[in-house]
Amino acid sequence: MMILKELYIMINDFFTHPMRIFFLLLSIFCVLSSFIFFTNLDFITIHKTLFIGVIPCVAYCGFLLTAFPDWTKFNKNLKPHTIILFCILNLAFLSAFFNPFWANLFVAFAWTYIFILSTFMAIQGKNSDQLSIHLLLFLFAVFSFLYAFSTDEKYLHLEIFLHFIGIFIISFRISIVLGKEALVQGGDEISVFIPNLIYKNLAIIMIYVYIICVLADFDKKTLGFILLGIGSATLAKLAELHYQILLKRYFILVYYFLQLTLGTCFIWLGISYLFELTSSADALHIITISGIFGAIYMVINIAGLRHSGFNGLKFDLDIKFGFICIFVGSICRAVFGQFSIVFLLYIPAILLATAFIIYGFKFYHIFKTTKFSEDPD
Repeated sequence: MMILKELYIMINDFFTHPMRIFFLLLSIFCVLSSFIFFTNLDFITIHKTLFIGVIPCVAYCGFLLTAFPDWTKFNKNLKPHTIILFCILNLAFLSAFFNPFWANLFVAFAWTYIFILSTFMAIQGKNSDQLSIHLLLFLFAVFSFLYAFSTDEKYLHLEIFLHFIGIFIISFRISIVLGKEALVQGGDEISVFIPNLIYKNLAIIMIYVYIICVLADFDKKTLGFILLGIGSATLAKLAELHYQILLKRYFILVYYFLQLTLGTCFIWLGISYLFELTSSADALHIITISGIFGAIYMVINIAGLRHSGFNGLKFDLDIKFGFICIFVGSICRAVFGQFSIVFLLYIPAILLATAFIIYGFKFYHIFKTTKFSEDPD
């Protein structure tokens, strides 16, 4: 009886604080999805639905249902909304193995739900500072519905670029926290880290231009030039981190490498479009695995620690190894995949699963044994 009571208390805590249940669900989905490459299922179709549609949506739900109440001073119980989204996303995940249409439709419903909920929070809190996120969520819902009903992979491709916009928006906010923490750990509690807003906005605007041009069926050369611009703006952002006191910290190095990978691969993709090279898929896979899932891994680790009462920011060795697994997996898929199916599918799948197994076990224990805490900043 005592065990059932403790289990109820834990589950209630996880659903009361959406970050906990969704980040753990994300880990489970990532691990299970990674092993579809070892089956006889149509893993090409399934992995697109899961890794571009379902899993990132889970990450957004966990992050935004934690961040939006803080940003908008919304203090009502989110548990009913958490349960609804939890059910929708589980249906999406299960449907992906049998009927991709229903999976994508459920994902579209989830995006719509979180868009409406976040908009309601912002209106009630009279907060107009989150318009960029509202627009992003709205477009996710639109493109998910379009992809579900048309099966045109153009919309799925554009969802990838929406994720990049999300990375730029969220990483900008997180970089303020990372910079402050790096300065404090370096013994400087006076200086303030201010990330470059101009390059961030420039990259986002150019991604929106890219999306419009794809929808308008512009030629690959035009798209290539836009991608070069996105990559250049992303690489220019790195100058804000070129300080010894910052680069001494592992979490800054992870963030730096993430931005470097994005910028480099945008340029690689742009050159591939301009010169009609066959390596565009390789560049896209690197920025999808290292970029999207590297960013997700960074966010769920930082948020998981900061909202569990940990003072300061420190990645343990196992989490550091998880980051390495994700980055190495993307390189194996994109660079060495042409030589063997082992590098193309199996090693990247195992490495990605390993990273999220590490996270799942570690943070299940943390969430189970610590009380949820508000963001210290």
